[in-house]
Formats: sequence, structure tokens, C-alpha cells
Amino acid sequence: MSLVVKLGGSIAENPSALEKVIRGIKEIANGNPFVLVHGGGKQITTLLSELGIETYFVEGERYTDRRTMEIVEMVLSGLVNKQITSVLCHMGIKSIGISGRDLGLITTKRKIELGYVGEIKSVNAEPIKKLLEIGFTLVLSPVSETEDGLPCNVNADFVAIEVGKALKTEKLFLFTDVVGILDGNKNLIPKLDVDKARSLIEKGIIKEGMIPKVKSAISAIDGGVKEVWIGNNLTQGTVIRGKEDGS
Repeated sequence: MSLVVKLGGSIAENPSALEKVIRGIKEIANGNPFVLVHGGGKQITTLLSELGIETYFVEGERYTDRRTMEIVEMVLSGLVNKQITSVLCHMGIKSIGISGRDLGLITTKRKIELGYVGEIKSVNAEPIKKLLEIGFTLVLSPVSETEDGLPCNVNADFVAIEVGKALKTEKLFLFTDVVGILDGNKNLIPKLDVDKARSLIEKGIIKEGMIPKVKSAISAIDGGVKEVWIGNNLTQGTVIRGKEDGS
């Protein structure tokens, strides 16, 4: 079974929470290696503040000038990536920490209006597959680069989605800060097919920050991923599947 997992920085910086999540993922993966993509926005903001560098966002994306990009790469590909890799190794999971810049994994196009923020153009899946085949779990920082080698800050959700599509993974886990997708009465919806998910967006039931996550999940399924799970812990959440597998 192939798995791709996206973790936010809030879980990554909490060793006990991280270990709990990884134990659950390890069980689901039946001991097989997997890809773990991580964020780290909170840690980036904290360090920028300590250095006196202003942080601001444009439609939910961090404006990233050259100096901010240096901090983003330091935090994500350095601090957070190695913290997570260390935890996994100490849990007996043979892991390697890399970024989208390594092995030419992820090529991006700069969104010039956002500075050094990147939009994913392509994923080189072959090195990922080879590392998985020889038993390595990949801890992947979303920092990637353009064709001419400029570093880019890329949303970790988008990296997880595109890597999942490139691998045609069976399960994609998107950990977020809410329990999952809620209906109009604020009750958790445990299962959705893609048509129902689109309908809930059109009706305004899925809204705000959940819209891009669900649209990304639909894109992943359209791209060959079997199912996408969205939630904040493995005991509950929402599973989105293709129409033929929907409920």
C-alpha cells in the first residue's frame, strides 16, 4: 500500500503528537515506507518575528521576498525536516529527510506577484519510487525550485497532492486543524464522493479554508489517488473517494 501524508507544523513541533500520528500511519501502512510532506508556517513566522522581518499574506499565501525565502528554507528544510526525520528514525522507521530541491524532485514556476512563492509544474516521481522500493520513508520539505535553480516556497498541501498524483498513491492523508468536513449542522461528514463534495462547495456548506483543501482532494482523486482523508486525528475525519467508490 502506498501512502502520502501531509502534516502541519503544529504537529511537527510537538514530539508526543507527532509520535502518536506516526504510530497510526505506520500501522495503516503495515510497516511499509511512505512519503511524509510537512509544513512549518508557525515556526517560520516565529523566527521572522524574532529577526524583525515583517510577515504578511496575500489571499492566504505568505509573501516571500529573497530574505524571507532564506528563512523559509532554513526552517523547513533544516530545522523542521530534521526534527521529524529524527523522530521517525528513533521510532524504528528508516527515514531520509529531503526537500523538493533534492534530486530534481519538484520543479516550480514563480508567482512573481508573491515573490519567491512557487506553483508546481512537475514532480519527478522516479527517485521517490526508488527510495520507497529500497525501504526508505521520505520526509519531504515543500521547498522546491524553478528550472533555473531559484528556490521557491510551496504550499505543503499542494506538494502532497502532486506527489500523491505522481505516485498514484492509494491513500493521501491531509492533517489539518479541524476534525474534517462538516455539514450544515456542524456535524462531521465521514464519507463523500467527489460529486457530493463539489455540490457542498457550490451550496456554500464547504467554505473558507476548507475549500482549497477539498478542491485539492478532488484534483488528487481525478489524478489517480484512490482516496483522500482530511482531519486532525486518525480516529475521525472525512474520506473523499471517486464516484464509483462513494457513499
